Amino acid sequence: MIVKETTSIDDIKAILCNPVIYDTITDDNSPLAKSFEPPVNDDYLYIGGYVNGQIIALMVYHKYLDGNKCHLQVLPEHRKEYAINFWSNNLFYLRELYHFTQRYRIYIKTF
Repeated sequence: MIVKETTSIDDIKAILCNPVIYDTITDDNSPLAKSFEPPVNDDYLYIGGYVNGQIIALMVYHKYLDGNKCHLQVLPEHRKEYAINFWSNNLFYLRELYHFTQRYRIYIKTF
């Protein structure tokens, strides 16, 4: 797995708009996945996990209220094989980001 920062809307949407993932990260007032446009600006950092050149996982790190949030999403068919590896690879980025933040939280869903 290659882990790298991404600003590719297509890659970001490939993960966040996956029906299983989109259903868990949105509520009834959210647009349909086909209309969703992820924010790409200085408040958001996207780290993609790539296998054979295809994105299979995404970490979204963003400002929220008085702190920051971190979300990790792995495509359902790749969770068993890659979820823990992706999470551990992202710890490097979180340690680096810690220097710029006072606190952060990681919510990891058990598979």
